[in-house]
Amino acid sequence: EFTSYYEAELKANYERGGKYQYPIYGKPNDLVEINLRDFDSTLPNQRLVGRVKDGKLIKYYTRKEVDEGKLDAPVILWGDNPVDIYIMQIQGAAVATLPDGQQIRVGYADNNGHRFRGIGSILLDKGLIKQGDASMPKIKQWLNDNGDSAKKNMLLNDRYIFHKVVEADGPIGAMGLPLVGGRSMAVDKNYIPLGSVMWLETVGPDREAINKLIMAEDVGSAIKGGVRGDYFWGHGEKAFDCAGRMNSKGRYFILLPKDAEVSVYD
Repeated sequence: EFTSYYEAELKANYERGGKYQYPIYGKPNDLVEINLRDFDSTLPNQRLVGRVKDGKLIKYYTRKEVDEGKLDAPVILWGDNPVDIYIMQIQGAAVATLPDGQQIRVGYADNNGHRFRGIGSILLDKGLIKQGDASMPKIKQWLNDNGDSAKKNMLLNDRYIFHKVVEADGPIGAMGLPLVGGRSMAVDKNYIPLGSVMWLETVGPDREAINKLIMAEDVGSAIKGGVRGDYFWGHGEKAFDCAGRMNSKGRYFILLPKDAEVSVYD
């Protein structure tokens, strides 16, 4: 299964005031990350995120608790629309337009370690949208049209993404490199090593053929499985429209040097 994502857009300011009332948080000062294998090489290679309370590591704040301001984190920008900030968190990055027209990139910094729950699934489960209205453009419209109800349902996704301002030619992927529209893909690195060159065969949202070389350069919380990928469309309205509607079957081939030795490792 191949879905897709894009670089979101929003309006923001460095200072709070006027319509800019919604915080975009940087990585919290009280967020602690550990890996079980750092303590014992026989333990799973598992990342845990939390905070210290009374000398013990506990789970980090949920989205609802972050929304209540319980965390210790810098505010890197103030946005004018909570829906745009939420969608930026789903996509992982955005281009922010400042009041003077200057554009800056906002990239992924970290997350609170909680399970991700898609807003589309939440709205479908509650019968608030129909199956045919589960594309990102239609979900975004519903969220913008249903203020209090939208906020209540967005808070049901416990995962929260923290951001940072970056200087790059595109959003930064899991390899630390800018993603390229139409050439980068998020994969499950348990099956596909990051940096792999692949030949992709699938179709776009309007059933147009996509047959091209791509790079495995990113990961995503919802990208799990061997034949699973999130195709990066790029930036702008066309990318938003295409990414929000793509959900396709297909296949890919990993390209390796002839006679290369291949091993599976953890």
